[in-house]
Amino acid sequence: MKFSKLNVVITILFVAALPVSKAVCQDDIKQAILSDQWIFVAQSASPQSGRTQFLTSRYEFRKAKDTINSYLPYYGRSYSGAGAMTNSNPLDFKSTDFSLDKEEKKKGGWKVTIKLKDVNAIRVMTFELYENGSANLNVTLNDRSPINFIGKVEVLK
Repeated sequence: MKFSKLNVVITILFVAALPVSKAVCQDDIKQAILSDQWIFVAQSASPQSGRTQFLTSRYEFRKAKDTINSYLPYYGRSYSGAGAMTNSNPLDFKSTDFSLDKEEKKKGGWKVTIKLKDVNAIRVMTFELYENGSANLNVTLNDRSPINFIGKVEVLK
């Protein structure tokens, strides 16, 4: 009898602790987004033409105060220009010259638009970030087809 009461008490304490830890995590994510200290981790990539690619390696986009480090894959079509003749990945770069526009969405979350001034291949990167950790990224490129990513947002430590 003692054993079953102990199990019930432990289960209740464990279940009661779950929402608290989730709320703290959501607060951490919200603060990271507001302070521009976050990481987008891609879990799948959807090129304009072709099938969705589920990513098994860690691909990420790191946003610090004044620096962006992008290590994302590219699947798609190249239309013209020097990028068509090389095997270079336009989403593998580091940038310190960019503009960022952040707006809070009506139903929660943020729309973050980044325009890079020192990376010519990319026209605009648009993120949709949510407090629960889910995130989307749409990348519009100059001489290549667009690509979308689905993933999660994490706190940059």
